[in-house]
Amino acid sequence: MKEHLNKAASAVAGVGIFLIGCVMAGLGLSVMLLLAVFALAVVGLALLASPLVAMAHRQERSDVESAAA
Repeated sequence: MKEHLNKAASAVAGVGIFLIGCVMAGLGLSVMLLLAVFALAVVGLALLASPLVAMAHRQERSDVESAAA
């Protein structure tokens, strides 16, 4: 009887460890997905801001060229 209890306890412990591993993997994937969405938002904002930055850079260059002349 003791051998059966030991086998049952071992099986329950194995299932518990497997479930904890699944939860941890799920949390890791969720964090990676959140970081990927954040990176996608940053890239989108950079694409939206690039024409404004280029326009400011051109204005700065023309100011420097007019001051040098």
